[in-house]
Amino acid sequence: MKAGHRHPADDDQDATTQLAGIATLARQLATAPPSVPDIASRARAWRRRQARKLAPAVVAAAAAAAVAVSAGVIPGSGGDSPAAVTAAPAPAPPMQTVRFLSSMASVAAAQSAPRPDVFWYERVADETGPATESWESTTQTGLLRAADPQQTSAIAPTAAVTYFAYEPLTFAQMRALPLDPAVLAARMRATLRASGRATGEHRTGSDQEMFESVRYMLGWGQATPELRAALYRMLATLPGVRVLGQGTDPHGRRGSVIVVALPLGGVRAMLVDPADGRLLAAGASPDDASPDDASPDDAASQAPAPAATPGGPGPWTPPADWTYRGPIHYNVIFEASGYVNAVGRRPE
Repeated sequence: MKAGHRHPADDDQDATTQLAGIATLARQLATAPPSVPDIASRARAWRRRQARKLAPAVVAAAAAAAVAVSAGVIPGSGGDSPAAVTAAPAPAPPMQTVRFLSSMASVAAAQSAPRPDVFWYERVADETGPATESWESTTQTGLLRAADPQQTSAIAPTAAVTYFAYEPLTFAQMRALPLDPAVLAARMRATLRASGRATGEHRTGSDQEMFESVRYMLGWGQATPELRAALYRMLATLPGVRVLGQGTDPHGRRGSVIVVALPLGGVRAMLVDPADGRLLAAGASPDDASPDDASPDDAASQAPAPAATPGGPGPWTPPADWTYRGPIHYNVIFEASGYVNAVGRRPE
């Protein structure tokens, strides 16, 4: 097992106490009057808050403490910022990026298949405090456990196992998604635009929104190995995406840095483990000047995206030769995830 994925060895000792707690919460859930809101929404609300933390604007003081990305300049490229606006045909990502993402697709496809009969476990932290743990199931009552006992709650069984363009999907709906990268990209763009219209948000299906959606799916939920592979292949078709080399998260875990250029400057990033395709951390450059992302459930309006060159067709795309040489501030850390047989257990 890789470092960073193992929890302290007192799991079995804690399990009895945790199971007793979840049993009490389950009884409360079963006997709650209909007027009590579905407490599973607490888990969804927490996940939405984490999603918005993926790319806040970071002040210069935070940049000094940010984890620096190794100087992984793409051969033959230049320019320090992807800030220029162009309406030229979108160039393909460099072959180095395409080759890496294709290899990650092969790695992801070889991972274990989903197990809908057990609990899905996640432990996620951010820079504001200790990690939050969750156990979710499609058939059994789970648990959302935070450092603050007042924030700990039961999670009602939920059919949603992942999110596509921020829309919840069941296992059946997830397995019905197309796996061809071009068809999957078209479906994701259409879903992003539709969800924006439904909630009053400004969503265009841009490469930046696509990257955010992929990052969300890789970080949370139980996407099948085939879908994860398709997501990596889809990233390889987005002209604003680059692989920059090696980086390190706040826990000292090393991984490969994948970024997308932002129209107003800077990048958003994810750090992935090249051994299994797992998302280790998510963040942004300190000069990320774009608005924070919000879940459709929040119905919050976003600022309009920058337009392409006046009179020119199509959405914004970065120059073909852009790259990024600055630091990345990782502010959401995906510490561990996997299937377990009971609440209180953690992946080994």
